Amino acid sequence: MEWIDRMVEFAEIHHSDADSIQIVMDQLNTHELVAFYQFFRTVRAQSYPNRFDFQYTPNEEAGRPWQKSSLPSSSDGISTGLSIT
Repeated sequence: MEWIDRMVEFAEIHHSDADSIQIVMDQLNTHELVAFYQFFRTVRAQSYPNRFDFQYTPNEEAGRPWQKSSLPSSSDGISTGLSIT
């Protein structure tokens, strides 16, 4: 699963020294924390959600339309929003 690979890459390669990694995601509910448990044993799976702080973009139903063009994009075309602490 590409999403899990990207989250592991953020946590282990790009931001291995960060205590918290804030990930901004859309409201589509296509990626869920349970995916970590589908790919890793319980102990390893639990370590990832504890490092990520998932934030979700506002949706139009909430009266705050989100402009996709305002998100930075990675070279592979996947929109990302990251804040490392």
